[in-house]
Amino acid sequence: MYGLRRIAILLLACLGLLAAGGGLLWLATATGLAKTEIVASSEMAPGYEAGDLLVTAAQPGADAADEAGQVTLRLPVVGGIVSAIGEPRFAIPTAAGVLLLAAVVMISAAPAAPARRA
Repeated sequence: MYGLRRIAILLLACLGLLAAGGGLLWLATATGLAKTEIVASSEMAPGYEAGDLLVTAAQPGADAADEAGQVTLRLPVVGGIVSAIGEPRFAIPTAAGVLLLAAVVMISAAPAAPARRA
């Protein structure tokens, strides 16, 4: 049971790091520091494939007509995953899995420390 608890803690930590990265990206997009785009088709190949998440940094002094900036970060396949997670058919099982991992961590007791003699 302790091994299962450790695996659940590791998976929850990885999910937490992914959520923190997504939160930072969302915050940068909300404040106008960055703009994100998901490549919808393979027309931009070989540079970009369908499903890539592209992040462009805001250009200082650029006006609204010149919104197309240099791609500063390309995350292959991540765009497809991000768009799929927002759909209820994937979001509900994902949330259930996270809750199940949290339940495993909370229900299984941590290993007890050995008693010390005074």
